[in-house]
Amino acid sequence: MIVRYAVAMGLALAGVVTVASPLGAQDGVYRRGVPDTVSYAHYTPSQCLAAIRRRIQVSRRMQDDTLRFSEAADTLATDVRRTARACLAHLSAEAADARELLPLIPAALVADDSVMANAVVRRIVNGARTPRTRADSLKTVTLASMDITIRPFPMGHLARLFAQIDTMHGPAAVAARVTAHINLGIYYTLMRAADDSVGVRQLQQGLSEVGMLDSAGKKQTEVWVGMGRGMLQLLTMMDGDSMPDRTSSVVHGATILGTAGVKPAPGKVTLVVFQGGTTRQSVAAIRRLHATFGDKVDIVFAAKTLGYFKLRGPLSLADETKTLQEYYGSELKVPGTVVLEHTELKRRFDDRVLPQPTANDSAFANISLVIVDGKGKIRALYPGWGAPLEARVERALNKVLGKKG
Repeated sequence: MIVRYAVAMGLALAGVVTVASPLGAQDGVYRRGVPDTVSYAHYTPSQCLAAIRRRIQVSRRMQDDTLRFSEAADTLATDVRRTARACLAHLSAEAADARELLPLIPAALVADDSVMANAVVRRIVNGARTPRTRADSLKTVTLASMDITIRPFPMGHLARLFAQIDTMHGPAAVAARVTAHINLGIYYTLMRAADDSVGVRQLQQGLSEVGMLDSAGKKQTEVWVGMGRGMLQLLTMMDGDSMPDRTSSVVHGATILGTAGVKPAPGKVTLVVFQGGTTRQSVAAIRRLHATFGDKVDIVFAAKTLGYFKLRGPLSLADETKTLQEYYGSELKVPGTVVLEHTELKRRFDDRVLPQPTANDSAFANISLVIVDGKGKIRALYPGWGAPLEARVERALNKVLGKKG
């Protein structure tokens, strides 16, 4: 449950402002080398934010991940800012519909328009008539400013909001501080390559006031508190004493696609990469880790059958095994061994096929990477994949190997 809380945070944070994509048939403007010629004159703030998010996704996918992540290089592409500015050109904080104010905040921050972002914040907060609604408004605009899909976070803008929240009094202010600090802690621990202590301090600060929450505040912050505690547990799993003493082979009932034996090998440190952590970006990072550690660390990619591959299917087990072997070996060129776990498929009454949870799904729900030491103990778990994880995994492997890093 704790792990699920820790993983769910990405979706929860990304859903601070949820809007439908307005692009439809205009998706073609995002192809490589084709200029952005969309007219945004009729776009609402929500539609602008959807267009900006789409541009960010495409821009990042078009950039080859050949370099290790660094915070200094984690900036929004020029075409993203250009799209944001073009879309906001006809909008203003004063004239926007009150129901459309929140999407204006992250959109304005992407456009580097702090004047508009601050004007929206003032309009929302000044509209609050009681201390409770003012605290709630501050919490809402702070969460809108921490849109996880748009990084890096605008730290100067957030510092001003946090300064207001931290000086407020009353039950609603406590709930606002708990939520804001936990969110910022999660951002640091998942999206930054900096030392974990920065994120830990934010998580601890948010959790330190949980005991002062009233009943309404407990209900409002229940999910965030669970996420914060789950993230802290994941971070402290590197302490050694709190390691779960699992001595299983981690990869259960797998068919080997490579030539090596079933891993993890006794006495070897192993990095297990589950299917959720296998992307073109993560494979590039894992290749660099392989170059750094060589034969000191075994790498295992744990895949599973689904009865189809991309848009091809249904596939027999033999056909899918061959397809995955070509995908991992010839296309992704992954380092290490690939093992394939067979997924049982059941049909519903309406003939839909439902993949049943595998042994690894049950043991490592929502986990993408696992580090296992030479004694078979799990030393670290990582949900999801983000480029900053490369530095974290490298530090963790150095620690398990007894090196400074």
